[in-house]
Amino acid sequence: MHNIVGRRDSMLRLLACSSCLAVVVALAVASAGAEQSRGPISLDDLTRNALVIVEGKVESVASAWNADRTQIRTTVHIKADAFYKGDEGVGAIDIVLLGGAVGEDGLAIIGQPEFRSGEHVFVFLRADWKGNDVPVVQMDNGKFTVSTKDDGTEILVNAVGARYAKTVVLASIGVMNSASTGGRP
Repeated sequence: MHNIVGRRDSMLRLLACSSCLAVVVALAVASAGAEQSRGPISLDDLTRNALVIVEGKVESVASAWNADRTQIRTTVHIKADAFYKGDEGVGAIDIVLLGGAVGEDGLAIIGQPEFRSGEHVFVFLRADWKGNDVPVVQMDNGKFTVSTKDDGTEILVNAVGARYAKTVVLASIGVMNSASTGGRP
């Protein structure tokens, strides 16, 4: 009988710790994605707030515990087809996101974009994207999946319902980049 009570108490403590961790993570991420709850934001805002804009294919998605086993992080490896802003001078980039799944354990961050291996993506990355748990501009707003219609038109769609022809996005990026450089390429 003592073992059953002891296990039950241990399970309750574990559930309480898990709940506290979930609240802490939710609060930590809330400030980064505060505007995300308003729905889609404009292409101008995405472009203005991005240091890097990259299009490419997701080659791999891998989640792992951090060294302390207190957080799960997911590394998304993207083979770049093009950099439209902030050319990194490389053929591939790794984006590290807070959240993911390792075995039966998982950490879900509301609003954090999801990536799938093989997916063709268009991503707007924040100025501090290399050291930030929320590297994508406005979270779900700043990650688009690219698909091709029967007529060959490429369409970009994100998780919050924004949908654009790729030509419109490229024109918007070009106009914003031109305005920020005084018309210089």
